[in-house]
Formats: sequence, C-alpha cells, structure tokens
Amino acid sequence: MNGDGELELGSAQHQVPSDQRQILCLSGGGYRGLYTALVLEALEERAKRPLTEVFDVIAGTSIGGLIAAALALNMPAASIRAAIETHGPAIFDQRTGWGQLRLSVRNPIRALYRARYSQRPLRHAIDVIFGADANILLSSVPAPLIMPAVNLRTGAPIVLLSAGLAGKGASDLGLRDALLATSAAPAFFPPHRAAGGTFVDGGLVANAPELVAVTETIRKLGCQLDDVRVLSVGTAGSPHATRRPDGAPGVIAWLVARGLVQLTLSAQEQLAVDQCGVLLRERYLRLDYLLAPADRARLGLDEVTKASTEALHRAAEITINALSGSNRSAIRRFLSHRSQGPRRPPIG
Repeated sequence: MNGDGELELGSAQHQVPSDQRQILCLSGGGYRGLYTALVLEALEERAKRPLTEVFDVIAGTSIGGLIAAALALNMPAASIRAAIETHGPAIFDQRTGWGQLRLSVRNPIRALYRARYSQRPLRHAIDVIFGADANILLSSVPAPLIMPAVNLRTGAPIVLLSAGLAGKGASDLGLRDALLATSAAPAFFPPHRAAGGTFVDGGLVANAPELVAVTETIRKLGCQLDDVRVLSVGTAGSPHATRRPDGAPGVIAWLVARGLVQLTLSAQEQLAVDQCGVLLRERYLRLDYLLAPADRARLGLDEVTKASTEALHRAAEITINALSGSNRSAIRRFLSHRSQGPRRPPIG
C-alpha cells in the first residue's frame, strides 16, 4: 500500500494459465453509466496501464457498449468519464422544444406518440468522442469487443463482434451504427436503421452482457468455461421497482407510469448477474452499488441533474474505496492479469 493506505496494484505479478481469458462486462443504464466510468477510471489508475492490456475481451450494452468501444480503441477511462458528464445533458435534454426554443417544461405525453429523445445529440456525442474512428467498421477493430442489440424486423437478438474476437465473422456495421443500435432503448430513442436491419437496445436481451460475453469468448477463442474470469461493472441502477399500487394497469400505465422499459432492463440484468455468479463462482466479481431509496427515486436512466451526478459520484466513491478493502484480493487478481490476445486466429 502507499502512504495513504491505498492498494498499489500496477506492479503486481500474476502468472495465469495460457488458456485463461479475462472479460470486462459493462451494463447499460443511460446517464448512470457515469458510475461505471468513474469505477473504471479508478481501476485503470490502479492497474497503471490501459484496461485493454488487462482484459482479453470487453463487452458492453447501451452506454456500457459506448464505454466498452472507447476502451477497446484505447481511450483513457478518465476521458470517457469526462465525455459522459459533458454530453449527458444534451443527450437527455428533457426540455420541451418549440422551434429553436427549448423550454424548461417537460412534456409527459411525448412518449405516447414518439421517442422521448432525438437521436441527433447522441450521434453528435459519438462523433465528437470517437472522431474519425466513428466511421470504422467493427471488422477493422483489432481489440476483442462485444455489443448486443435486437433486430426489430426479425425479433432476433444480434451480437455485434469486432475483428479482434470474430475475425472474418466480425460484424460489417460501422462503429457509429453499432453504438446507436445497442443504445436505442424503446420509448427513449428511436430504433436505429442501418445495413442489415432496424435495431433497438441490446438491454432488452442482455442489459448485463455477461452470459453473451462468456458464450462468445468460449465460441470464438476456443477456451473452456473453467478458463474464463469476468469482472462486471453495473450502473448503480438495479433493481428498478415501481411504487405504483397493484392492480391491472393498461398499456399506457405500463409504459409511462410504471417504467416498463427500465423494469425490463433491470430484471434481465439481475437474472444475468445471478446466473453468471452460479456458473463462474469465485471467477466472477460484480462491482455495483445499491442506492438509497431517496437517490434511487431520482436516478432514472435519463436523469441528468446536479443531484443525480452527485449521487453517482458518491456511489462510485464507496465502490472505489472497497477496491482496497473487501474486494482487495479479487481486484489484485484481475488487474495483475495481462491480456494475451487470441490463443489462435479467431474462429470465423
């Protein structure tokens, strides 16, 4: 430890079996991805090297997909955190529009006839954050990257894979299209049309992408389940529970008042986390924080306020402090691993 009692992990040496693969999984959660980025920033500081050198595969859904792609392209976690704080207010701008004028009045019935938010601010944020890399194809991304989405036309889940994991079997979508696809949460953003289909948020099938990531890593890299380790980072947003009274709500009540989309994402996330824990046992670690009821009530995935930002910082600080406390040994094992690259050419 250093003089302040903080665990120093960057110089740790850890010999791993040649077939062991380590996966970083990042959940979806809208602006709550700020919590994820803060935790990753602390992990990267402790590792003293980019997280692409720590993890063999990086998987993410929705905002987790954006963070995962940025890490895969060697963007520092601190820069990702700053980008979320910078662009979040524009992406989730809840003011009512009147021509070029934006009024600080929410439109509660907008979700009945169109998506709550325009895709334009999100597209702009992607272009600013990734620059020229926003135009590259996933089939040109050398780092192993996984992002789930759902094909609206076929009703089938789709797993977007980079060349670093799937080789010739990588997705032919561009990075911008892939990020807009995995982030198109129903009722929040419009479906994203791109080559090969119309896509909606991967959180509908894998808001916590652990099981998808484990399956694809085994399938594409040829390793065994016993050789897989997973570090998962949530968004301090699960579980999502409605405070509305029981009864027989109709479609409108489910979509608007009861938060059907957020409930779906939260329930899927909890199930995947539980199942992955059973499969991997001590080889699985989930970093997340259960917010106090007062904070949880104002932390929907589209809540971008001073209060929500402060709550996410507090939650991340508590989680980060545990990295040198209750999670010390497990974090040391994860951060001392060195990515090996494909054991053999990725299976197409």
